[in-house]
Amino acid sequence: MTASVNLLVDLMEAFVSGRDRSMAHVDRIEGLLIEHFQDSELFEELSPAVASYRPGGGDHLLDEEDLASEFRYALRRLLEEGDVGADSA
Repeated sequence: MTASVNLLVDLMEAFVSGRDRSMAHVDRIEGLLIEHFQDSELFEELSPAVASYRPGGGDHLLDEEDLASEFRYALRRLLEEGDVGADSA
């Protein structure tokens, strides 16, 4: 796996585990997706969820558990399939 995939896995695992579910953390994940995964299926799948996240949720927003569920699914795919279209960074 590339360094960007490894970093994405680490960041999503930190969110799923509850170590960091802050907006700043999710913003970092979003930035990584934009910078390194923009031409991938992973970007297409995660971007709407990440953009819809707010701690505590709300109307038409994802809360912590909703986004953790999205990340769990993405992590399974990443760990099973390896590189999912990330650039070589």
